[in-house]
Amino acid sequence: MKHASHPWRIALPLTLVGSLTLLGSACGKTSPQDDGLGGAGGSETNSGGLGGGGLGGDTSSGGSGGSGSGGEATGSGGTLGTCGNGLRDPGEQCDQEGDSATCDGDCTTAQCGDEVVNEAAGEQCDDGGESERCNVDCSRSVCGDSIVNAAANEVCDGGEETAECNDDCTLSDCGDGITNEADGEQCDQGGDTAECDDDCTFVDCGDDYVNVEAGEECEGEVDYEGTALTINYCVECKENTCGDDLRFEVISSEEVGGICANETDCSELYAMAEDCDSGGVDSATCNFDCTYADCGDGHWNAASFEDCDDGNTDDDDSCSNECVSQ
Repeated sequence: MKHASHPWRIALPLTLVGSLTLLGSACGKTSPQDDGLGGAGGSETNSGGLGGGGLGGDTSSGGSGGSGSGGEATGSGGTLGTCGNGLRDPGEQCDQEGDSATCDGDCTTAQCGDEVVNEAAGEQCDDGGESERCNVDCSRSVCGDSIVNAAANEVCDGGEETAECNDDCTLSDCGDGITNEADGEQCDQGGDTAECDDDCTFVDCGDDYVNVEAGEECEGEVDYEGTALTINYCVECKENTCGDDLRFEVISSEEVGGICANETDCSELYAMAEDCDSGGVDSATCNFDCTYADCGDGHWNAASFEDCDDGNTDDDDSCSNECVSQ
């Protein structure tokens, strides 16, 4: 007895046929004819992950497996993560769609020293550490910023001139040619000059420092009631010379508070004392030898209106006691 054909065999779904074909291949059976239909694409994964490829048709009509029409290897719904999209994708430390106070534009955590300049994080520069142009805190290196930057040749940086540090970020030292008032310097010209002593004070005759560049020959004056006296023949820092137009005088040791221990010790000073000094020429009151112009002193001083001077005060000779010829 013959059995009737069953129509359900003809209505098998095509997807089932495809699956049976793959099973047949796995078991070593001959593959059925290509049906010409590609597999379905993989579904989209979270955060742009890769979708699974569908099962392709036979290479003769639908392409090799995994690449048939409708099912590429990457799937139709997956997308790769992109730095700057505002989403923290795999491999990213952060993503805030550009520079922020905590995140660099390359999606790494903002950190001074990472060699990425992030202005949103307050960085002015970032050389990965201290450099000639950049401080270790990622601020621009400028002398006076209170940050000592050795790479920029700074030895110190007090933010301004201090007793220890010049305003050019070098250590303060009298003689360095930089006047540092905070360090007590009045001047600094690198040594003696006409205006400045080697100890960084202004030139001052009477300061017990002989500055040859300022024209000083000696020091040691004593001021007595406005009169400059000395213990070493020095007047206005010039060695005493008759004719220098500077009067050298000595008064008693008691009056000047002990220039000499006693009058005997001052004998040499007294011998050097000048009555006057008219610059080496006769004047109405002073002879060229620094003695007072006096009729009868033996020096005829025409500037003092003498007609003659015979060295005496006799009035019965050719020169009267008033130094008038007779």
